[in-house]
Amino acid sequence: MAMDIDYLMSYEIFGNSGQDYLTAAVMVVVGIIVLRLFKSIILRRLKRLAKRTSTDIDDFIINIVNQLHWPLYFLISVYIALQSLTLPDIVQKLFNYALMIGVMYYIVKAITAVFDYGTAKLIRKREESEQVHEAHVIKTLARIVKGVIWLVAILMVLSNLGFNVTTLVAGLGIGGLAIAFAFQKILEDIFGSISIYFDKPFQVGDFIIVGKHLGVVKKIGIKSTRIQALQGEEVVISNRELTSTRIQN
Repeated sequence: MAMDIDYLMSYEIFGNSGQDYLTAAVMVVVGIIVLRLFKSIILRRLKRLAKRTSTDIDDFIINIVNQLHWPLYFLISVYIALQSLTLPDIVQKLFNYALMIGVMYYIVKAITAVFDYGTAKLIRKREESEQVHEAHVIKTLARIVKGVIWLVAILMVLSNLGFNVTTLVAGLGIGGLAIAFAFQKILEDIFGSISIYFDKPFQVGDFIIVGKHLGVVKKIGIKSTRIQALQGEEVVISNRELTSTRIQN
């Protein structure tokens, strides 16, 4: 039995003995435990601080730290352990790429979380002041910005992996044009809503005249605006039409 263990410890793969691989494995386990303890200590101190403050910023930071999970600990620990081994370039590159993708994922998650925190506050203020349309527009813009952030992150990762991002971007541009053409009317309504939000030709509660329709603006949505006519009926007009016609306010 002792001979078998000695043989395994001295047996070499890629120039590393079994003892070297065992040491690396122990480093991975220790690294995961240390990072997990480090996270627990930070969380404990942040929670103590949160109890003494009235703002929600510390709660937000706690939520960010709490999103760090074992896959990131594992990737970091493996990366450190591999520095003690001699491995083929392809294996080293695969682990480097895995670490880069993992770190990029958590960075983007943190950025989008900060963005969500800011937009949530804006949306809450608009909803409390009954500016529902502005809240809807902020939500729409937030989704678009978050999509762009993830797209940029994916392109950065692909660029580091050696892909020709220029060709991919050109392909995405053509695909985006095709999608935009297919959803042209819907996109025009959405951008019309954004235009109404920034230009403010009218607001909820205003009495407006649009062509043969006249009444009080009841709701400004993402796709359409609802007007309460004098006779009591509700008139629904697309935002695309509202931004391309004369409005008397």
